[in-house]
Amino acid sequence: MQVIRIDVGHEPRVTEMENTLKAFQEAVGGYIETVTLERTGLVVIVNEEGKVMGLPINGMLNIGRLIGEPLAGPVLVVRADPDGEDFTGVRACDLGLIQACWVPCEAPGRG
Repeated sequence: MQVIRIDVGHEPRVTEMENTLKAFQEAVGGYIETVTLERTGLVVIVNEEGKVMGLPINGMLNIGRLIGEPLAGPVLVVRADPDGEDFTGVRACDLGLIQACWVPCEAPGRG
């Protein structure tokens, strides 16, 4: 399925990945934590212990409950099905929304 992936130091991009827990865990480097973005149908997936593990701060998504919340490590964005039970692929318009809300972390010594 198509997901939006944001790697540390990179812009959000659409990529293809399997819709399995194992694939999500491998992508974020550990157990997953999800945050549903209200009224968008989007779900953000990060490493549950990313900050504790010392993963680099990637940036912030200034939308919904994530406003002002630094996200550590790789970030994935998917859609939830209408029941909120399963993940589904993103739509073409979702990338624009995520790009508009994404604030990358400035690397130390820059800016």
